[in-house]
Amino acid sequence: MAVAVSLTLSIPLSVQETAGAAYATTTPSNPPLGSDANRYRYGLNITWTSGGPGSANAISNSDGTTTIGANPFAASFDVNKLVTQIAALGFDYVQITDFHGAGTVLHPSAVLDSWRGAGYASTVDVIGQLIDGLAARGIATFLFTHPLDGHDYSDAQQTLLGVNDPTGGYKKWNDFINAFYAELTDTYGARIAGIGFDSELGLSDNPLWAGKLDMPRLRNTILSRQPDMWLGALAYPDLGNGAGKNLVDFSLKEGFRPNWLGGGLSPTNYDINQWPSFRAAANIVTQNHWATLGDYAGAGFERGSALNNFDATSGGWSVENSELSGTYGTAALTIPSGTQSETGWSDTFSDATYQFDFRIASDSGNSSNWAGLNVRKNLTSDAATSSGYLIIFRNNGEIQVSKPGAVLASVSTGLSFSAMTHVEVQNSGGRLLVYVGSESTPRIDVSDSTYSSGFTGFAASGTHSYFDTFFVERRWSDNFSTANAWQTDSGTWAASSGEFSGDEGRSTVAGKTWKNVSINVDLRITSNKGNSSNWAGVQLRKTSQADQFFTSGYLVYARSNGEVCIHKATVGNLACAQSGLTFSNSTHLKVVADGPQLRVYVGASATPLVEAADSTYASGYAGLSTSGATARFDNFAVNAAPLSASRLSSSQVFRYTVLQAGAATEGPGVGWSYSPFSDGQWEVGAKETLIAVKALMDPVRSSIIGTMPSNSYPLATSQRIMDLPNGIVATRKVDDSREYIHVLNPPTGNTLQLPAPADGKTFSSARLLANGVSVALAQNSSGVTLTLPSGQSWSSTDTVIELVTSNIGSGRYGGTNYMLKSLQDSYLLRGTGNVYTGTSTTFNVAGVPLSWVGVEDRWTLAYLGGDRYKIVNEFRDKMLRMMQDDYSGNADFSAVAMVPNGTPSTSDQWVIQAYVTGGLRIVSVGFGRPLHRTGDPYMGSSTVKSIIGVPMFFNSNEDLWSLER
Repeated sequence: MAVAVSLTLSIPLSVQETAGAAYATTTPSNPPLGSDANRYRYGLNITWTSGGPGSANAISNSDGTTTIGANPFAASFDVNKLVTQIAALGFDYVQITDFHGAGTVLHPSAVLDSWRGAGYASTVDVIGQLIDGLAARGIATFLFTHPLDGHDYSDAQQTLLGVNDPTGGYKKWNDFINAFYAELTDTYGARIAGIGFDSELGLSDNPLWAGKLDMPRLRNTILSRQPDMWLGALAYPDLGNGAGKNLVDFSLKEGFRPNWLGGGLSPTNYDINQWPSFRAAANIVTQNHWATLGDYAGAGFERGSALNNFDATSGGWSVENSELSGTYGTAALTIPSGTQSETGWSDTFSDATYQFDFRIASDSGNSSNWAGLNVRKNLTSDAATSSGYLIIFRNNGEIQVSKPGAVLASVSTGLSFSAMTHVEVQNSGGRLLVYVGSESTPRIDVSDSTYSSGFTGFAASGTHSYFDTFFVERRWSDNFSTANAWQTDSGTWAASSGEFSGDEGRSTVAGKTWKNVSINVDLRITSNKGNSSNWAGVQLRKTSQADQFFTSGYLVYARSNGEVCIHKATVGNLACAQSGLTFSNSTHLKVVADGPQLRVYVGASATPLVEAADSTYASGYAGLSTSGATARFDNFAVNAAPLSASRLSSSQVFRYTVLQAGAATEGPGVGWSYSPFSDGQWEVGAKETLIAVKALMDPVRSSIIGTMPSNSYPLATSQRIMDLPNGIVATRKVDDSREYIHVLNPPTGNTLQLPAPADGKTFSSARLLANGVSVALAQNSSGVTLTLPSGQSWSSTDTVIELVTSNIGSGRYGGTNYMLKSLQDSYLLRGTGNVYTGTSTTFNVAGVPLSWVGVEDRWTLAYLGGDRYKIVNEFRDKMLRMMQDDYSGNADFSAVAMVPNGTPSTSDQWVIQAYVTGGLRIVSVGFGRPLHRTGDPYMGSSTVKSIIGVPMFFNSNEDLWSLER
């Protein structure tokens, strides 16, 4: 028996001929048997990735901070809160990113520990808790992974894992990858709905990936453990002439921006009426998603072929051993166009904090040569000394701050900077502070107002210098060495000993307003003057600089009785909570204002103590205030953040969900990337949008959730809402007992005229699903007419009409006089006259050459509903059956024969699965094995071939058939 691990697809001519011209030629529903992947219609995509050992996680916390390493990130999760909220929002599946980016996971992994060392897997099984918590609420989980992300690993890890070692066809890398996916499948395989793969699977000519993944081996690793696992990939079928079939059966479609969806869309075209539909599961990115709360950028220089977010604007720059290397010239920070532009990102910085590590490996024998950082340059192409401020470091220990034509400050540190040294530069207003290492006192503190904003980047002159772990955040801060940046409008306020003391009244940051921010401050109530209700706190979004807390904006205050409140001017407290603290010791407060969402964190907690929502004040001044108490404040900082408003309205999300519910035949329906934070918080507008989507969906939920794309009115690929045939999308119950007509583009009158169902289905009654009101139904050979009764009208969002089925019709493939032709050498399936194992009523089947075509090769496909068929040999009136018997004594293979025609058991029922690159797979319902034309002789004849059932993971042309007449 020849078994080639490959797969193709052809569109059967007979199916093309039977479909109505206004609809798709074929959009069969084809989930793997035993998998419900195709029944999930409304998903949430979640991207959570932790950093490797000592590295920050790529996704920030809800307060804008990040954690270092897998375990601290895992500790930030509130799993119960997350799964409860996801369930309340109405999702039926969730796709969670795992083993991506740095190749880290939020669950234990003995494989990663063994191959990579400690720190790449968390000790707490966050993923398992999420899977089980979601399952308990009826929600499925898919894992989205990356089997070729080694190029994002450090150079040392790439060497360790053989990422770039071609020996044995990159054997070492594939040994590692298969060990991991074996562990993943063994751990979660029976508890998840499928696995998705990022990357192009090594099918392009990009040297980062080309030829590095042994796809047949990985497919066998997964499916030999979990035969019904749904496998999909972004690369399939577009690259390598569909060679992705060697790993996956289905494709995925990612829409990071609308132009990724094709169809000539621009990156900012959020008119979903113009978005195309997909047979593949579509993942649509919304919100910030990759950016999240906090306006910042970073670079770790772990990709040897790229400078990350830096461009060499002059001189010589490269990445060596995961560090940015420079000898002269400048390398400017530049964020790729469109990455964060819609969330307020700009490449220029005004108030900001910069952090990086650097070392000077050589000064070429001249101690005046230097390495450093530019801030507030006019242009990225400007020389280091021609605009902005330049902070330089020399091997003789000197640190110098200058602007064109003038040295502003200089200090000798006694350091050589030959070893990696951490630097922090704070640039707030006209003030510039330079810190070295973990020191709390700046080495330089200088003021100048020449440049208010501009570009940033590294610079070098005559040194061979290395830079690493760069991080910049838009941040205004004050260490209170003076009170010059503040305007006091009432009370007594003073800066002393690095703290700001206040007694009654308020003091405001002068001349600055903010919109969406994270405000951090350390607060200590030194006296409550005998009244525990007296307070101290933070004002934000004040309309005028001198406004009191009861005049405008919001106030967050703490009392010595432990109470922490959010107060709104002219209204009063919006929310209060008990902290259990007296605030007599310095206590950290963090106030996050993101759109209407207001959250307050106390101490080191990653969970807000108190939160409220209000949209009255969108922006304004910020400051400090006390009432009846004296307090001292320290480490005041304002982190500016972009507004993360939803790009789509609830109606848009709902309508495109409906479109994909009627289109996605290769996996689940659309997944929306409204990724929540690990603590259960959401980006502003995200949760509100999803609540509104659920309100739209609830009255018609049964027409979307748990349904399949219609066989009566299937959608063509790339169908848009704006030009839907007859203005409808159709879905159906899995058992075909109901058909749902979603009227997205209503007719002008109260009557909807549809063509005859493509599958011959008939209906007995119709009603409006949302309210149960009957709809007049008329059906004949020309089509179906539906008329709304008096008093009812079409919805501009979606009017759903439920049709009760009286005859399920022929399904997508039902019909008579078919030949079943193998894609392997065009052999035909024949019902022979040879008795099977001595049983007089059971006959053998075989594969015969096309030239032998005869009456024994004609078959009827009788539709049973639920995408199942009975396949009957017309000449012998016998049903095709996958037998209990092993083929040739091998338990992995099943014998196939024909039995007398009658009521079919599951062994006599078959699912017809279409593939995007050609062909049909005919799969036994009872065994989950496809019909396979072997290379083995049948009854000693080398011309006639044996027909058997094989495991799903074989995935060869011998498993693929077409229906011919």
